[in-house]
Amino acid sequence: MVEAKFNNGGKIYIGTASFSKTTGVGLLAVLAIPTANMIPTFSATISFMPNGLNLADYWIDSESGSDGALLSAVIG
Repeated sequence: MVEAKFNNGGKIYIGTASFSKTTGVGLLAVLAIPTANMIPTFSATISFMPNGLNLADYWIDSESGSDGALLSAVIG
């Protein structure tokens, strides 16, 4: 799960190694700017573990250099 930090001033982008914020190629999710009532999140799962996700295949970028994200992963 990826969660935008509560004090972000811009969007968080999640995608493959070669994703483009401009064209959307390789982009998997865009987390909106957090508000007082909502902190955006993105989750990806595969229920059958032998086909699990490789975290090295996913990249995170922010609209602003001071923004960030929290990452939670279950390692099996």
